[in-house]
Amino acid sequence: MKHKQEPSRTLFEEDYLIRTLGNIIHDPEYALTELVANAWDAGATEVSLCIPEKEGENISISDNGIGLTPEQFENRWMMLGYDRLKHQGREVEFPPHIGDHTRYAYGRNGIGRHAMLCFNDEYCVSTNQGNAFSKFNIKLSSGENAFVVTSKQVTEKAGYGTTIQAKVTRNLPDAHDIRNVISARFIHDPKFTISVNGEVLDLAGLQGADKPVTHFLKNCGKIEVIVVDTNKSARTKQKQGFAFWVQGRLVGEPNWTLDNVTPIDARTKFGRRFTILVKCDVMESEVLPDWSGFKKGENRSNLFNFLCKFATEKYKSFSEEKITDTKKEALKKNLSDIRTLNRTAKVEITTFVDSVLEHDPTIASNSLSTAIQAVINLQQTKSGQRLLEKLSTLPSDDIDALDQLLSEWSVQDAMTVLDEIDRRIATIRAIEILAEKEDTDELHTLHPLVTESRWLFGPEFEACEYASNNSLKNAVNKVFKVDSSNEDYQNARKRPDLLFLPDSTLSAVALEDFEDNGNMVEIKKVLLLELKKGNSTIRRTELNQAEEYIEEIRNCGCISGAFYTNSFVIGSKIDPKLSQKTLSSNDIAHATIRGVCYSTLTQTANKRLFKLKENLEDRYSVISQDNRSKILDELLAQQVLIDAPKS
Repeated sequence: MKHKQEPSRTLFEEDYLIRTLGNIIHDPEYALTELVANAWDAGATEVSLCIPEKEGENISISDNGIGLTPEQFENRWMMLGYDRLKHQGREVEFPPHIGDHTRYAYGRNGIGRHAMLCFNDEYCVSTNQGNAFSKFNIKLSSGENAFVVTSKQVTEKAGYGTTIQAKVTRNLPDAHDIRNVISARFIHDPKFTISVNGEVLDLAGLQGADKPVTHFLKNCGKIEVIVVDTNKSARTKQKQGFAFWVQGRLVGEPNWTLDNVTPIDARTKFGRRFTILVKCDVMESEVLPDWSGFKKGENRSNLFNFLCKFATEKYKSFSEEKITDTKKEALKKNLSDIRTLNRTAKVEITTFVDSVLEHDPTIASNSLSTAIQAVINLQQTKSGQRLLEKLSTLPSDDIDALDQLLSEWSVQDAMTVLDEIDRRIATIRAIEILAEKEDTDELHTLHPLVTESRWLFGPEFEACEYASNNSLKNAVNKVFKVDSSNEDYQNARKRPDLLFLPDSTLSAVALEDFEDNGNMVEIKKVLLLELKKGNSTIRRTELNQAEEYIEEIRNCGCISGAFYTNSFVIGSKIDPKLSQKTLSSNDIAHATIRGVCYSTLTQTANKRLFKLKENLEDRYSVISQDNRSKILDELLAQQVLIDAPKS
């Protein structure tokens, strides 16, 4: 006789909901956000959160929304994976006393109603609709039910609204943090107010916001993009990045990463200051169930691609404005000293400022101001007498040759050379001061100055044939196990590749030349510069390290042919016992390593430059107006008006 087999039952572990509801169960910020969103979906206009100061006390959220009848509670609250759109539709139902409004619900799958499980395995729901008041105690369970109602009370009581309450035994939230989080996650709606421990949140909205930009997303519809300057925002805990809003609710957390692309570095001034608000109601069907992001697909890709381009353009515009502001602020701090300089010196100052900003557009105005002051101090110590003294050291035949050359120049030719001399003088003056400071950052301050001044190491090194040769770059990458490209460096065409070592910065450039047959280009010389931090001493150890670099580059297999390497290890001081080192192979020299002081470089440069400048200034006294700084002229003119006696 066959026995009838009973159907198998579905069973739940006791912690089923804890393990399946994700952030809502583990993060109090997510939990309370979901509960506020539920109040919105219930048609509430007022929501009140009560957050305790310590565990063991009650946490609660109350709203004046439509509430639930006992039957609705059984059919909605007690159903796992409840589909709100299917059973209730998209539009929110309001209590009769609130009137007719249009509002769209956040909820879709009913997981937010269990958010109180974040704080305890039990919670209580008190809800009222019309004259039907009911109270349910809910507890996690196992076996045939993931959760159960442990007690139920139904009475007649007029009113509308819902209160959810639990005793906090874990994940105690901070009331101050919750105020900021809730404020940042719900766009202002005058018909929806939220209070935390009796304090109404200020959802005054978008202070510091630019004019909205409208864009039509392919296959989707209209989105609206607003750039918000959080420095001008009243919110004290505004997060920067892309903030996506769908139907007035934040999707995920603001950040600058879109898929695997980060168009804005969060460490830059722009990244720390701005939020790009993206209102994209057209993406509602693309939102993940827990509102942590968007589903993968073509629509998300189209949205992210547009935003990458948009953010990049905004950053470029901001950077240009920031450079102008930095220059103006730095010059203004030194205005009183600049006013005492002659016209040529003022041109030198502005040339120096432009040079620094070209190499480091993000430099702080305070750092730039300090560098300007160093140049001013050195400018004031240079006298015409000292220039004449330097010029007198030239052999007479050199002076005659120079005189013949200058006789063939026009005023414009002389001014072109003077501009270059002034730029170089301003550069070496800055090096003199900055190299002696222990806190000098050799990467952002010294290396841009020195690597652009290869002429300091000999006139042959400033030839236009010197370049960031691809073979040499590949060799450096292989030796130091890095993967650099021109895109890694700002203004790559004008700047050698840089490699950042623990206590120094390294650059390498190559001189290309044609072979004897004229058909092939090969590397003839390599200039390898290693700059140590400010106030550093060069000893035998540093030269030995440079020798290892040279040998590894020669033997890495990336560069073919014979070439000669000039290596300079540069610091503030040098061991007096140290001498230059020559490397050979098969009795043929292939490299020279020298330890050099910053001061030696600048003294040599002064000797070269000031001789020529004095001769040029004797012949050509005109300073081109085109070389003047409009920003500096405007600041000086404003200062004259300020200093003028009042009538």
